[in-house]
Amino acid sequence: MTSKDTDAALLTAWRAGDTAAGSELVARHARAVLRFFRRKLDQGAEDLTQRTFLAAVEGRDRVKSLHGFRAYVLGIARHEYTRAVRRSLRQAVHLSARSVTSPTGGVQRQENRSRLLVALRQLPLDLQITIELHYWEEMTTKEIAAVLGVAPGTIKWRLANARHRLAAALDSLPVGTRATTTDHIDRWIASMRAVVDSD
Repeated sequence: MTSKDTDAALLTAWRAGDTAAGSELVARHARAVLRFFRRKLDQGAEDLTQRTFLAAVEGRDRVKSLHGFRAYVLGIARHEYTRAVRRSLRQAVHLSARSVTSPTGGVQRQENRSRLLVALRQLPLDLQITIELHYWEEMTTKEIAAVLGVAPGTIKWRLANARHRLAAALDSLPVGTRATTTDHIDRWIASMRAVVDSD
């Protein structure tokens, strides 16, 4: 049984009144949602995670079994983040991206990761989310398309576009490390999950 099948079984039980199944379903995806917000915000990730799951509870009957609960809840997270940014702009209080500083130890690999994270945060939001869901949440093109509400072909284009932009941004790396980083951009992006998780 795949994790999607397990999610579907838990969701069915939850809809039938099994609150323990609902709690388990929320618990298994809470970390991914929290990580989604922590990549973008200095503060407020926990509050937005709670808002996301509150909305998920209220709309649990609208989950489409084709794409699964994870795609559903990450789609809500995207909407909550967008709403939070709009609220902050209306209040003239900007939600700033968490600053990424180079490690004091001078380890080149960590410096490169920091530069990549900065470059990632400079991408348009939909490209950021596409990269994150593909590399860090290991979602398929179809699942990401469901989260973002676009066609799978659009997701493929966004992945290619994001990789190209990140490679261009990393041209500022020292000459001795530039080729290694850009030639292995997929590996570098995937490695950022561990950096974010360790925060």
